Amino acid sequence: FALLVLFVLSLLSPIQQARAFKSSIPNPRLPKQVHFSQSISIAMQSQAQATAATATTSTAGLMAATAEGESSMNGEAPTTKQADPPNWLVVTEAEIKDGSALVTLTKRVEWSQESYKEALEWYDQLVKCNDTYMAEDIQAALKQLHDAYRLYGPTLGVIGSFNGGKDACVILELIRAAHANYHREQIQIQADSDSSGGKGLPIIYRPRVVYWDKEGEFEEVSDFAKQNVDRYDLDMVAFEKGIAFMDGLKVVVDSHKTPLAFVLGTRSSDPNARGQGLWEPSSGFMPPFMRVNPILNWNYGKVWQFLRSYPVPICHLYQEGYTSLGTVHDTTPNPALFVPALDGNDNDNDNGDSAQEAGVVGRYRGAWMLLDYDQERAGRISKAKKAKSKAKSTAPAIAAKNQERNSAASSVTTNLSTMSKTATTPNEVTLSEVPEESPSYQKYTVMPSDGDVSYGSDSVTQRSVGLLIIGDEILKGYTADTNSKEAALAMGIENVLLKRIVVVSDNLEEICEEINRMQKQVDVIVTSGGVGPTHDDVTIKSVAAALNCDLILNEEMAQLLRDKMGTDDDLTDAQIKMATLPSISKLRYLSLDESDWPVLQCRNVFILPGVPEYFAAKIQNVAAYLSCQLKRSTGYKVVLSADENSLVSQLNQVVKRHPKVSFGSYPFVNQPNQKTVITVEASLVPSSLGTVKRNSRIFDLADMEPCKEDMDLYVQKALDDLIATLPPHCVVRVDVDDMLLF
Repeated sequence: FALLVLFVLSLLSPIQQARAFKSSIPNPRLPKQVHFSQSISIAMQSQAQATAATATTSTAGLMAATAEGESSMNGEAPTTKQADPPNWLVVTEAEIKDGSALVTLTKRVEWSQESYKEALEWYDQLVKCNDTYMAEDIQAALKQLHDAYRLYGPTLGVIGSFNGGKDACVILELIRAAHANYHREQIQIQADSDSSGGKGLPIIYRPRVVYWDKEGEFEEVSDFAKQNVDRYDLDMVAFEKGIAFMDGLKVVVDSHKTPLAFVLGTRSSDPNARGQGLWEPSSGFMPPFMRVNPILNWNYGKVWQFLRSYPVPICHLYQEGYTSLGTVHDTTPNPALFVPALDGNDNDNDNGDSAQEAGVVGRYRGAWMLLDYDQERAGRISKAKKAKSKAKSTAPAIAAKNQERNSAASSVTTNLSTMSKTATTPNEVTLSEVPEESPSYQKYTVMPSDGDVSYGSDSVTQRSVGLLIIGDEILKGYTADTNSKEAALAMGIENVLLKRIVVVSDNLEEICEEINRMQKQVDVIVTSGGVGPTHDDVTIKSVAAALNCDLILNEEMAQLLRDKMGTDDDLTDAQIKMATLPSISKLRYLSLDESDWPVLQCRNVFILPGVPEYFAAKIQNVAAYLSCQLKRSTGYKVVLSADENSLVSQLNQVVKRHPKVSFGSYPFVNQPNQKTVITVEASLVPSSLGTVKRNSRIFDLADMEPCKEDMDLYVQKALDDLIATLPPHCVVRVDVDDMLLF
């Protein structure tokens, strides 16, 4: 054995000799046959790699490999093709037929201490996540995986599916964290009980994952999968092309003498997820195993929130506009992510924009920029379309990659910002015309998806409003309720549907309960009463509780109070109470009179005073505002990982370039992975009118922008410019939130 190893080592470069020799050192905790096969396999693979590349591995080559690994963390393209790592075990059809594959799959190799410790640190980081958007889901997924290890065993019982896709990346990160933590707990249990009898600590084997190579696989995907197997020191079972999924699955199951848990990246929105649960036994026609679906209830946005919030490597195809990866024959960049160029500028952008190559002026945003999660698979070509296309064409079945991507947007003329909500046939999309006064937005071509539905101005529906009257004096008959009549008249004049009126007492729990009930029945809630400084004025506190947000001193309101009082002195206790508002508050300046108080808005709740004279004036402004909202462009919310103070310069530049668009910037509190949210919405008035306030304007309603199509273009152009201007890699996600931007 020693002579054979020395002979092999003599053929290698010094660096490879060191690596192979280190791998050949017997480990007393592993069976001897594993040491022998492991050492020979690594040595021979190292020799083959050296012969195929160069006689020696230079320092520059090692640096290039390191840089390549770092680039995949950001979704950037690697520069060279990835060779099979030593722990990438390819299973051939011949091995399946002669039964040797079963023997091979029973062998396991110890996990490196470096990878084990790194995974432990990663687990500890995940369990400390305090991101309210995904913390509970991460905890639930880790608990389910811990149960899988506890029930099925860590050595052979739990195996993960890793095909390089976004969902598989989430699963892989969760598996390696749970794998390490389970072993840590077992080591601690053994140490506490001292029941080892001197046999030493249990062996920690590599996490095992499985991969099916397929015809037409993206080279970038297979290279990325190999990089991750090498990066995390995984045990990969890779079935070569041509091996059917069912045949490979049978080999995996048969190689396990105990029940098998198969961890999958299935989500409820997937076509094959119908009826599945978090724990789902395999179908009757499959070998027996348990499906484990830790992210079944995650939506598309949550997947990208996870991948963008942590330094998790992703395949760079997602930066080029791909949102769902199949093969090169049936996958194109998602047309929903295509944006036309800004003034002819189609440069790449680190926040997820990739230049279009087909002579079309524009680019694709990164996958995490997708706004309509239902369009996740819009870049996938259905089998029916593929068959129809094949029947009409004599072109080769496998086109060159560049031709594949250049034809990704080749069949339908459309416009990003002016699509009409029209059900379409598979080969056409009905569109509105681009306004002549906006020549910078060119028409461009995209590939439609099955059931492609677009949204625009003719899809607007009438909003419904609920009025919540708050006050014991109304219920006790001390004061007549005139505000309901004023609200009904004002809403009627502005063609806004007043759907419900409810009266409640000055009781926090009752107000919260009614707000929660109304949220399910109407689009907008208007409250009346309970906003003064006295003890029984609990409306603002109730709204904060109902919307699950904190009460903070609102600096804008505090300064407004000082201005009204004509003093810079400290606020009184009563004024401090009036300036203490929900953290999500916006002050809407809806009156022509600059001396009027603003209207307080918290998401879809507008808080008005109960005094009839004041309420009558405010409800008219709110009704007009809500009526105007029906003609407004869709708003966007851009969630960032960068601190608000670091964005001031860039944001000011974008604001200056887009005077017809309103921007808002808000810091997140106690959210380490989400630090800032920027809102983008159409201004109600041209920039030359009104007095600019934070998040709002004082304006004449007659000066409002009349054309939603124009405003759609202004907002879309501003959003694209904002993303291009922001610091690299700081965009976590982009949401469409209509009127409710925070």
